Amino acid sequence: SIHLENLDLKTVNGFIADLLNYTTDKTEGLAEIVHKKTHGNIFAIIHFLKNIEDEGILRFCIGTLGWKWDEDKIQCNTRVTDNVADILKLKINKKLSE
Repeated sequence: SIHLENLDLKTVNGFIADLLNYTTDKTEGLAEIVHKKTHGNIFAIIHFLKNIEDEGILRFCIGTLGWKWDEDKIQCNTRVTDNVADILKLKINKKLSE
């Protein structure tokens, strides 16, 4: 079996900065929220970012050709979960209720 450790805040910030094509200075606040809510679990990070994109809290702006996000909305309107299965369960339940 393969054991994966959770990512530290610096690594999460680097991952998000690379993903969004920004410097780590620009993504630091977002990374802090994502790290806190996912505990650095890479699978949870990917799903969390996809969820906030689906909700329109993280969005690509055609006018500036860059990503925009609202840290207050991300902080207040998203759930913390310790279990990756909970993320998938929430996503499935949301789809079923649509």
